Amino acid sequence: MKSFLSLLLASALMAVAKPFPSDNQLTLPDIVIPEEPIAYYAGLRDALSDLHDKGSAVKGYLQTVCKLSNEDAVLALKYLIDNLAGGKSFRDKDDRFQAICCMRDYPCDEAYAFLERLLADVNEPERRTAAYSLTRMSLGDSARLARLEEIADAIPTENWARQEVYQTIATHLQYAGPSSSNQLSLVRFLLNRTIVDAQLFDILDEILCREVPKWRASPQRAENAAKMIREHPDDARLVSFFETVRSNALESARMAVPAERRDSASPPVSTNRVSEAGAPAAPNGNAAASDPWAGLLDDLPEKKPWTPPPGHEPPF
Repeated sequence: MKSFLSLLLASALMAVAKPFPSDNQLTLPDIVIPEEPIAYYAGLRDALSDLHDKGSAVKGYLQTVCKLSNEDAVLALKYLIDNLAGGKSFRDKDDRFQAICCMRDYPCDEAYAFLERLLADVNEPERRTAAYSLTRMSLGDSARLARLEEIADAIPTENWARQEVYQTIATHLQYAGPSSSNQLSLVRFLLNRTIVDAQLFDILDEILCREVPKWRASPQRAENAAKMIREHPDDARLVSFFETVRSNALESARMAVPAERRDSASPPVSTNRVSEAGAPAAPNGNAAASDPWAGLLDDLPEKKPWTPPPGHEPPF
């Protein structure tokens, strides 16, 4: 019986055996079949349980352990985020929120499109986190930064995700030590937003007063304040704020003139003029032919990465 079984097994193996390729035959590369995103669900939940650094734990799991590309890592995170959308427990909600934060570590078109979709999420924390991750992915990419301007225009007034965009850029400028070209791009982004954002004007003005030395006393700042007052006469808060901004800009410009010349110095001649495109007129009065912000950007302070002081411990 044992011999019979051995013979039967040998016959079966011969029937399915493939001929071994000879030296002149081409050897096809191994075909890697990616697993379905569900395969990473349990591992991601486990990584997100890390109490100290969820982002690093997720990255270690998806890239070091699973060796996934950015695109495949995003698919795994998308699956988890979508499947936790209706979760009621604290852990479900927190894992979903943290997974959206983690998206920033896998820059690719798939992640960008997904985060843009999440700006319409029913939960405000998730919307703001999506805006944060979108901005982090856009900081050093001029094309994505231009797209971020379009996205910011489309965010509804009642959606405070736009605040995350500005604050994320401000934090990067303050602490990350961006290159001069990157710094210039980010400051231009914020300047362009002052023309159109009638919701978060105070945040923008505060950031620009800190990051652009010439902004506080600039005719562009005074002009933009006058423009906002004209365009939103029924918004008492906005009008009050920009009346103060305009007065501050004009007084700052006056104080910038040497004391012996202040009484005889003429006031800025362009404080009420706005170009046809909506941007403040350039200092030379020709907004069409020159950059309206050029006079503000020629001496931006050099940025260096923030170094934590001795003994500093990051928040838990």
